[in-house]
Amino acid sequence: MKKCIFLFLLCFISVCSLKSQSKDLQYAIKTSAGLSSDTTLPFWLVANQFGSVPDSDYGLLNTSIFKDYDTPETLFDISYKVSATGFIAQENKLLVNELYLGVRFKNIILDLGAKNDAIAWHNLSSSNGSIIKSINARAMPGINIKTNNFITLPFATSWLEVNANFAHYFMDDTRFVDNTNVHHKSLYIKSRLSPTFEIIAGLDHYAQWGGTSPQYGAQPSSIKDYIKVVFGAEGGDSATQNDQFNALGNHVGAYLLQFNYNKENIGFNFYYSHPFEDTSGREMTNWQDGLYGLFVDFKKNKSLVNSVLLEFTHTKNMSNDPVSISGPDNYFNNSIYKSGWTYHGNTIGSPYFTPKPLDDNGITSG
Repeated sequence: MKKCIFLFLLCFISVCSLKSQSKDLQYAIKTSAGLSSDTTLPFWLVANQFGSVPDSDYGLLNTSIFKDYDTPETLFDISYKVSATGFIAQENKLLVNELYLGVRFKNIILDLGAKNDAIAWHNLSSSNGSIIKSINARAMPGINIKTNNFITLPFATSWLEVNANFAHYFMDDTRFVDNTNVHHKSLYIKSRLSPTFEIIAGLDHYAQWGGTSPQYGAQPSSIKDYIKVVFGAEGGDSATQNDQFNALGNHVGAYLLQFNYNKENIGFNFYYSHPFEDTSGREMTNWQDGLYGLFVDFKKNKSLVNSVLLEFTHTKNMSNDPVSISGPDNYFNNSIYKSGWTYHGNTIGSPYFTPKPLDDNGITSG
């Protein structure tokens, strides 16, 4: 193997980190660097960094000003954050990582702007616990209304909780279909079967729609078309030939099945995130494909090892079954939205799906 696998100088951990906080306002200043004997950096130094680390030798400075929500007991609260990163690399850049305002009323939150997802499983997961939505790409700007984590239902306060969201995002990067919109919704149900054991099941659904394609022209983007996207309805006469008979837009989703067993001194969590992009995936013809994880929490924060994660990703089935009418899946790619499930050149889903290099126009073809 090449020397570069073994011989590289790493300054990827923060060499400077300053934090301060008052009752409301907080700020952080961080700097880091990365050097390699090759033209690119090792995979895990670039992946799952919210798209903020370039894939070449670099030095960066990140600054952020933010306010978190106060105690959950408050009826009304706000949070906000402004975070920017500048780096010197093969291509020098200044980018806005996060820019959002959050408003919480009781157990409902409204987020306006670009906000990173919360990091799950102690940041050990290769894809943040979801095969379709990792922390590998930058946050998309948009509007998101969601529950404040899991909330209890009035008629089942002791055994049933729900976690849901409904959002609209804008893909403002350079891509094949310019000004692509993204619809997002999710619904998870948690059932507590005993004081130590609970089950979580649900789905996460995204759909790229609208925008202007250099090949197919302006895509359907009316309110009527948006309703079709939300419900996964056929595109009709105004859509391309492919979308006339299939769901309008490029739909990407995942089912989640999770088992939690928690005691005072240890916790076990098993999760299975299954991808779907068409009927075969929704009907789980490709049930073998997915992200499988087993997380063990020793609940000892001061211990040398406080948690362990065993994870496995399988994507070789692709609904490639003779009985599948829709044919093999081509995960994260689409014939109309040819930049696929990427944002600013980074895969939005599992970083194992590496995108094609950017062309001369700064566009990846999926």
